Amino acid sequence: MVRVYRKDLGFGQGTDGQNYYEVSEERAKELAKVGYTTNPAEANVGRADPGGSIFTGTDTLDDYSGKETQETETQEIETEETEVVDLDIGAIPVGAEFWNYDGQIAIVYRIPGDPNETPLRYISSEKDLESIFGPVESKNIEFVTPSEDDWNRSLVFGNSIELYDPNITDPTRNPWESFVGAVEKQAAVRPWLKSPEMLHLLAEATLEGRKVTDAEWESTNWWRNHSQAEREWLLLAQQANPDTGAVLTKDALRKLEDDRLIIKNAMTKAGIYNINDDVVNWIGEKFTTGEWSGDYTDEQINLLADPQLSGDRNQSLTSFINEGGITFETTRAGEQTVKDLISEWWGPIFGGDISDNQIEKWAGMLRNDPNGEIKLIDTLKNSRKSLYPEYDPDLTYEEIASPWRGFVESSWGRSIDDSSDVMQEVIKLNDATKAKEFLFKRGLEDNIGKPVQEALQAVGQAFGSSQRGRLDGWIFTTS
Repeated sequence: MVRVYRKDLGFGQGTDGQNYYEVSEERAKELAKVGYTTNPAEANVGRADPGGSIFTGTDTLDDYSGKETQETETQEIETEETEVVDLDIGAIPVGAEFWNYDGQIAIVYRIPGDPNETPLRYISSEKDLESIFGPVESKNIEFVTPSEDDWNRSLVFGNSIELYDPNITDPTRNPWESFVGAVEKQAAVRPWLKSPEMLHLLAEATLEGRKVTDAEWESTNWWRNHSQAEREWLLLAQQANPDTGAVLTKDALRKLEDDRLIIKNAMTKAGIYNINDDVVNWIGEKFTTGEWSGDYTDEQINLLADPQLSGDRNQSLTSFINEGGITFETTRAGEQTVKDLISEWWGPIFGGDISDNQIEKWAGMLRNDPNGEIKLIDTLKNSRKSLYPEYDPDLTYEEIASPWRGFVESSWGRSIDDSSDVMQEVIKLNDATKAKEFLFKRGLEDNIGKPVQEALQAVGQAFGSSQRGRLDGWIFTTS
């Protein structure tokens, strides 16, 4: 498909506000015989031809029936001085004013929200306007003659060509809004741009086609009220590139990357696992730009790594993590120590049902309190007194249970689990005679080998050979 233009239409007419139709190459050759061209410049010049009225219908070969068909000579258009651009009016931002001040032409916008309505001036010329709007449309532009004061206080913001360059200006927004939008994108790594005072300096320098000088930065309240680290980053990050640019200087980029590595290593060391890169970058930017000092950064990383650690957590970081649904594993240090102490003091019965939250809380106490383990032992000891009141309060469960394990093994000929009701009953009896009687009786009930054999031997000795008897439900024969 190719675009064809009617020579008597010029720019801005035809399909969807344009002056072209898309047809096949074969159709384009046919239409060339009746007044169409594939050259937009030729079509625009041809607008002055007879019959150049605004056309609103559909062009076909039939529209030219009865007209003499002739070969259209190609007109050579000089483009050395002005390049004709195929562009409609909607390509530049709306709200433009057209100024002519003593022959100096400009496209002008006002800074929105500015009580002074400061004009932003884009330098232009008649040829530039022809290139943008077409030779006919440009002649219909209504120019305003500004006052001398308005002209003198207007700020040169660039050349009119920039107005229809989407890489420079967003055509849907006032050019000032496009400038501010570009600045906002850079504020994460250039936080000084959040200050109206600093933004004013940057805008002024940008409008003047230069960078802000160090002396200008240093004269601001921002400079006086921020740390040396923040000042150093400002100077480093804006040395080689305009502050609205998308790329930092090489030195600034290197520092940003190095600091991210420092942050990631610090998070690993603190006990954060499955580290999220978004969090690394977020904290790294705060550290690199000097917003966070080294000590404050370390504190926030430790608070992030240890949910049980008390401290003033940065709310912006917390919101960033929560709103982003970011998850990662935090430190488990101390949890095994807690579990071991619980087992030692409370045993498997009372120590086996401790919640994970309680373990995490006590582990946090061990990590963050130099006396944490002593405090935990005191807590466990006090509880053990009520769990096993039959014993000395300073004895751990392990110290209590250890001798009874040997006692049970001797009585039954095998060991049993501490969590069994038999073992717990023996411990609570805390009496060897009573415990032996209990184990013998329970061994017979449970058909434990050694108690049964002892019972058989006892009966055999009591009744002699070839006697049958019954003992607690057991039938046996003695010889």
